[in-house]
Amino acid sequence: MPTASINGVNIWYKETGEGPPIIQFHGGGYCHLNFQYATPLLAKHFRVIDFDLRGCGQSDRPLQRYDFDVWSADAAALMDLLGISRAHVHGTSMGGTIAIHFAANYRRRVDKLVLNACTARLDRSGQIHYQNAIDIVEHIGVNNHTLASYLARQALSREFLDSPGADEAINRTQEIIAANVSPEIYKRFYRTLLAADFRPLLRKISAPTLVIGGEHDMLTPWVAPNGSGMNDLAKNIRDARKHVIRGSNHTTLFENPEEHSQVVARFLKARKRKS
Repeated sequence: MPTASINGVNIWYKETGEGPPIIQFHGGGYCHLNFQYATPLLAKHFRVIDFDLRGCGQSDRPLQRYDFDVWSADAAALMDLLGISRAHVHGTSMGGTIAIHFAANYRRRVDKLVLNACTARLDRSGQIHYQNAIDIVEHIGVNNHTLASYLARQALSREFLDSPGADEAINRTQEIIAANVSPEIYKRFYRTLLAADFRPLLRKISAPTLVIGGEHDMLTPWVAPNGSGMNDLAKNIRDARKHVIRGSNHTTLFENPEEHSQVVARFLKARKRKS
């Protein structure tokens, strides 16, 4: 797959399908494989651009300061290299928070925005989760079953964890994280997320927005009184609507990729509402 020389590093990317472009922001530490089930479905209608954030996957992983300005600037530069002036933006988990930052700061580059399982500000429960993940990595690294099991417990529904595919999903999570991020960069990613408060940016977003997430999302819930839940995103982004995926937890892209992708495609293909 190609790499792009961008802002002093090499960024891995992959294009799938044809049509209006969508650029996808994956979650922290997970790489483009966050979208492994959704991309083939969306590529039936769109030109899907998956890429690995600086610090993850097959992109360069320099030991540097990681923040949302860096990730957004890399995405804008990748769009420039690919000759894309405007694109739909689809972000999940921490990638959704990056998408909020991108949509507020690069408004002319965003056609429509999809925010999945994300927040503009973590509530106390979310902060505890990510600090615990940092602590696990601090003591035993990223290649261990304890971290993968902890993440699965927080991100997958009880029904899925009781299904025959649960062990395979946990083992796969361990493999992906171990192969795609170093312990030090993993910690830097989540310390950046812990410090983020993008609630003031929500009213700066001008793109029509879909907020889509699982009914039982524990990490970035719909209601977060001390943070910014997904209901808060839908309320404070000017032209936003929401879709709840029943029965899912945080990872709708894994538990319900068909419904997720159908709803996203329908939203992106619809005519913009008149203001």
